[in-house]
Amino acid sequence: MPEEATRIIHFLNSENKYELQELEIPDRIGTILEVRRVLTKRNLMQNLEDECQTMQLAIDRFMVKFERKRDYLIP
Repeated sequence: MPEEATRIIHFLNSENKYELQELEIPDRIGTILEVRRVLTKRNLMQNLEDECQTMQLAIDRFMVKFERKRDYLIP
């Protein structure tokens, strides 16, 4: 979990009920769960983007090889 998210969760856990109400945070547990869900989704999206970049590099390399062979076979 990123450092900022850890600080947010720690803040939510350390503040008392009245301080959270002043910040208009009515449900501490629900807010913490929502923060964790968002972070999990963000991490999944980052992993997916990384995997897509890896796959795109493999496709690009394949296309270069394919075009070389095609150019060799079809002058």
